[in-house]
Amino acid sequence: MVAIIIILWCLMATTLLVEYAPMCKELKTGDQLLVVLIFLIGAPAFTLVNFLTAILDVILPDGWDD
Repeated sequence: MVAIIIILWCLMATTLLVEYAPMCKELKTGDQLLVVLIFLIGAPAFTLVNFLTAILDVILPDGWDD
């Protein structure tokens, strides 16, 4: 059970890192490692926010997040 949670956690972090990688490519190595650490720690929270924002995009009219 723990292995499944770890795998899902890493998958969430990986999808977030792939999304933000272009913005982080010019950072120094230490800063890149800090970004990876932040995404590893906060992966479930960031994924939940992305999911809820996607739901709001469906419900609310265009331009709601300006």
